[in-house]
Amino acid sequence: MKNGVGVTRNIIPDNDKKAWLFYVEMLEKRKNTKAADMVEFAEKVCQQFPDLPNKMVWGNYLIPDIDEDFVDFSIDYHEPDEIIEFVKQLAKKYGFVTLAKAEIFRPNK
Repeated sequence: MKNGVGVTRNIIPDNDKKAWLFYVEMLEKRKNTKAADMVEFAEKVCQQFPDLPNKMVWGNYLIPDIDEDFVDFSIDYHEPDEIIEFVKQLAKKYGFVTLAKAEIFRPNK
């Protein structure tokens, strides 16, 4: 089952609809530079699920797309909620916002 989860700095608008639009715009206007904390975050997530490849394969993968202000994960896994929950908890520790399954999880809430 293919899923996605996004993680960004806490720079998105408070209004959820505007936040989703802002995130999509971030994805479209990539800076093409990888911030060290975003790389570290993606590595920790991938290390938590070492059996999932970080590149496109036929099935079962966890692929991070890292930029300066976000990490966007493509997930193909039979239990995506396990990955999404881990991402949410780790993002909260970093003070990042998680966007998953039409919901936004903010670190201060």
